[in-house]
Amino acid sequence: MRAQSGGHQVAVANRDVVSAAVSGSLVESGNEEAVVVLVQNEGADFNEAIMHKVVDKCGDLEAIQEPLVQRARLPAAVSERLVARVSNKLKEYLGKHHEFPADLASDLVMQSRERATLSLVSGDSLDV
Repeated sequence: MRAQSGGHQVAVANRDVVSAAVSGSLVESGNEEAVVVLVQNEGADFNEAIMHKVVDKCGDLEAIQEPLVQRARLPAAVSERLVARVSNKLKEYLGKHHEFPADLASDLVMQSRERATLSLVSGDSLDV
């Protein structure tokens, strides 16, 4: 899949059905546009290892975070990693754009992570 053009990879990612093997190849290709389309595609099959690769390679992209979180099946370990990435970005933003003490931002981030993890474990939908 790496040898294919970016446009071809996006077209493959947008197919009605994409196997886990093809999903893995697209993620490995490093084509962020194809990975965004792939994650948004409910017909794309992902196993947990592929989801971890998505987080590793593109987890900081907002265009990846929302559709990944909204997938029908999201393993708890992947959810926890996404929460950590989003929390760290929020902490950095608060520190740079507001006069927010670093220790207070860290405490808020930790509390948010704990609440999100409890929500994942219990199956409840807490306001995180």
